[in-house]
Amino acid sequence: MRARSKSEYKTAIRERARRKVRPHHSFKGQDKHRDAVEAGRTHLLRECGEGGDSQAKKIKNELTYLLSNYAPRFDARIEHLISEWRKSGDPAYDPGIRLTLRQARRQHMSDSTMA
Repeated sequence: MRARSKSEYKTAIRERARRKVRPHHSFKGQDKHRDAVEAGRTHLLRECGEGGDSQAKKIKNELTYLLSNYAPRFDARIEHLISEWRKSGDPAYDPGIRLTLRQARRQHMSDSTMA
């Protein structure tokens, strides 16, 4: 088995940032879901650090992960990451990220009213 190249490793990190943690639909399952999202976030940050990503890439990956697994408790962290990414001077900064946040909020509201 051959070793993965650095670009393959970083591509795998980006794919994991888009991963969505499936919520549990019971009241007791909410704690499990929160713990799973937190564990995934810390794992992602550790992998980004090991991969030698720049600060802007780490911010973007964490932001993507939190938006994919949106919950209102992440609002403050998401807003902080958006402002940090904007200030970083990263040419990949997308002002449309706030639109993505609004869409995630709307999706969460519609999912929670259906349940």
